[in-house]
Amino acid sequence: MAVSKELRGRKVDISEPPPAVQRQASRRPATRSATETFLIGYPSSSISGSQLPTNRQAFQYFLHLQSLPENTGNPKHQDLANETVEAIIPFWQMARIKTMTKYNAAQHFITLHKKHRDLARNKGRTGDPGGKRSAFVLELDSLFDIGASDAIQEIEKNRLLSREKKDKDIRFYQDQKTERKAHMSGHDKIFESRSQQQTERAARLQQREEQDMNLSQNFYNFSAATQRRTAADVSTWADPADSEGNAEDMDYQQPRPGCSHHQDTVTLTFPRRVMECVDICSTADRSGIV
Repeated sequence: MAVSKELRGRKVDISEPPPAVQRQASRRPATRSATETFLIGYPSSSISGSQLPTNRQAFQYFLHLQSLPENTGNPKHQDLANETVEAIIPFWQMARIKTMTKYNAAQHFITLHKKHRDLARNKGRTGDPGGKRSAFVLELDSLFDIGASDAIQEIEKNRLLSREKKDKDIRFYQDQKTERKAHMSGHDKIFESRSQQQTERAARLQQREEQDMNLSQNFYNFSAATQRRTAADVSTWADPADSEGNAEDMDYQQPRPGCSHHQDTVTLTFPRRVMECVDICSTADRSGIV
């Protein structure tokens, strides 16, 4: 029976701790056993390793997100599933394996979460009717497979990979879905950056070739226009009466009044890279431009 006493006209039950003591008790940190989840284990604040993550790793990271203070107010499982998938996708990108969309990957995790929730309702049972519990434990330690349906075809179509690299990536993906003995090496990361550098270098070379072609075309147009102007000037200086004479006579023509007998010259300066082009040099020789 609870013991009570009169305190300023109010009855206080001293069999229960005061509210302040209750709040203090609720602030105590949870023990490790209290954070353990049925069949899954303990939350993990990160996903690491040299393999593609398993279902258990995805669950443990999901539990960590769920335990954060900002997510304790019963957040939507869909949002936490999206965050979990975002943390896993970089492993697949490192392995050069195409993944399904983030939404479909999150739905894949939600399906696993519902299966675990159904098993957790009967965690007090000593037996395992139908072997569902043991089957789920095996599934937890298997690959969290978010690969796209055409992942292998995309590896085959990758032009930046050699035949050996393609076979290696395909074998790695198949291994992760079965025995999980293979590991990603640092060379894969290095090759990824090299392939990107090769792509950027090829784009720069193509851009430079296009610029050289444009310069060559502009130079050719300029030389052709210069030849036409030179021919027009010569025909203007020549005497119509001597148009049928020999070429030697034209060398000794008297210049017309007000006209200089020396042809005007123009000095042109081109970049060294332009003058090293074979097509431009041959055009300049034919045009008499030095």
